[in-house]
Amino acid sequence: MDILAFLGGASLRFVGFLMSLLLVWSVPPRQGAPIEPVDKANLRLQFSVAADTHIVSYFSSYNPWDDFQWYGEYARFARDLRDMGAARPRQDALVLVGDNTRGGGFADYVAFYGLLYRYNRAKHTMVVMGNHDLETGDRETSAILERQNNFLRAYTGIKTDKPYYSEDINGYTFIALGDEATYWDWTETRPCWISDAQLRWLDDTMRAAEAGKPIFVFLHQPILENTYVERADEIRAVLEQYPNVFFFNGHMHTPPDVRQANGVTYINVPTLTHFSEGTNIGFQVEAYDGKVVLRARNYLEGEWLAEHAYTIAV
Repeated sequence: MDILAFLGGASLRFVGFLMSLLLVWSVPPRQGAPIEPVDKANLRLQFSVAADTHIVSYFSSYNPWDDFQWYGEYARFARDLRDMGAARPRQDALVLVGDNTRGGGFADYVAFYGLLYRYNRAKHTMVVMGNHDLETGDRETSAILERQNNFLRAYTGIKTDKPYYSEDINGYTFIALGDEATYWDWTETRPCWISDAQLRWLDDTMRAAEAGKPIFVFLHQPILENTYVERADEIRAVLEQYPNVFFFNGHMHTPPDVRQANGVTYINVPTLTHFSEGTNIGFQVEAYDGKVVLRARNYLEGEWLAEHAYTIAV
């Protein structure tokens, strides 16, 4: 049984807090353009989306001491979170779209959630599982999922026994999708597997969403192009049945990109803190009556990417 089964939420949060003190005590945000909505008076929802933090610990199956990369990633992630946390008004949510850890081990998650505990100021937090979060060598993904969900429950209060779940935030539906493979071989490349049950749940959850409002869907792997998801076409078919759907993915470690296809807006989120490929770029999302604003931001430098700002009518 995972050690988290013996720890209550309060105990785990305390462990995370102690770990955060050891990781990065105080990292000030860079001075840059503040995170402020384009139309504060009419703002309905504001949140950050980031992906591929790849947080690793010394005890991971990956050896971070080869290039001492772990501390640099901690410091960048802390600074990114500080920039998000300085938003005015306070962010309604932070969504992390998978590959949150380098190997999905217990110590990796303690480091990841310890940094969140210390620096995240969003009112709500959603964490999506990515392929690296499965690469513990445990093989049986049920144990990995239990670890992920125990941390998720302790930190956010979200209760789920599956790799997918939904949240209502300010009356908007947020949907996290996830890989359901029962066996993982980390030495082989394998696409994300979505079950019939998850597809039905996705359809039901979207049908129950409040009419006229955007629906925000998150999955680590892309489903539009260069997909690494079995049954990607079936997921797209479900999404296309509903208006005002915004689908976010990570995984690709490529620049920010926003595309529309068959009524769905697809957003590719770059890697946030991976040492060799990190861009520290994510998306700020603002919802208003009649539109959604997407703005890519370099959180490390506190800079907006003007060439990646989009307004989507809903």
